[in-house]
Amino acid sequence: MNIIIKMLVILAVIMAIIFVVLLCGRIREAVWERRRQRRKKLIETQVEDLKTLVHGNIADKSDKIEVFGSQILGTRSDQQDSYYMSGSGEFDLIKKSYVAAAVCDGMGGLSSGEAAGKIAVNCIKNGYESFIRKDDKSDVPAFLREIVLNANNAVNKYGKENCGNEMCGTTMSLVFLVNNYMYWTSVGDSRIYIIRDDQIIQITNDHNYMYILNQKIKEGTMTREEAMNEPNKEALISFIGMNELDIIDLSQTPFTLLPGDIVLICSDGLTKVMTDTEICEYVRGMSGNPKELAENLPIVAFDKNDGSQDNTTVVVISYR
Repeated sequence: MNIIIKMLVILAVIMAIIFVVLLCGRIREAVWERRRQRRKKLIETQVEDLKTLVHGNIADKSDKIEVFGSQILGTRSDQQDSYYMSGSGEFDLIKKSYVAAAVCDGMGGLSSGEAAGKIAVNCIKNGYESFIRKDDKSDVPAFLREIVLNANNAVNKYGKENCGNEMCGTTMSLVFLVNNYMYWTSVGDSRIYIIRDDQIIQITNDHNYMYILNQKIKEGTMTREEAMNEPNKEALISFIGMNELDIIDLSQTPFTLLPGDIVLICSDGLTKVMTDTEICEYVRGMSGNPKELAENLPIVAFDKNDGSQDNTTVVVISYR
């Protein structure tokens, strides 16, 4: 009789464990689904923001895109930013042109940030070169997602093999143009801006803890003052190199650039020093010379910051 009771107790414990595991799995799925819906809403909001950009004076014809990039070390001892351009200078749009440009910011608080950024850039380069050789180039969003996932796997693999118990990571903000139709993807807190006339729109989310706090503010469960006092508000919650990459900004439809538009991709070395308004004013003041703009913008950030200056990288895309 005692044996039967013991067996029943063991069976009950096993059933309870199975129930808890299944329940946890469902709770986890519900949490991730809620996060996915929040991200979808945020991205939809950003698309609506893009629609508010007014059409300035449109030239009769625009047939070129210019792409330039530069970076500074700042006051850091090593350069953990990396950037990629499928070409630098002027692209003739009389024939169909495919242009890729990206900024990756190796995470300074983690091991091998420099290596992580370079690995991600290499994945972008290989993905771009593979894409332009394809006959069917219709599904750009799928191509961008593939690049992100390949980069994530490569950086994650490098981290496990070379960084011991520490994680290896980098941000990635990538723009892909088919003539003047712009697609983009982003992971982390490097940013992509569109500047049109005197307006500037950040089209990427900062994937840090503030991302979650902003949702709490919108839901009324936290005040903005409480959120701004959160000590970990800038800690990344999504970056290239994670075991599971769940948060990715990815455009499903292209944004049409108009003559005079400037696209700016940058690491947080710029945005932690200059406000969006300051960036917009400086860009508009030098929009006629995108090469000089790209070269000078990191220096302006450096001169503005009296204290320590992070690595700062920018890529400027001008459509004229």
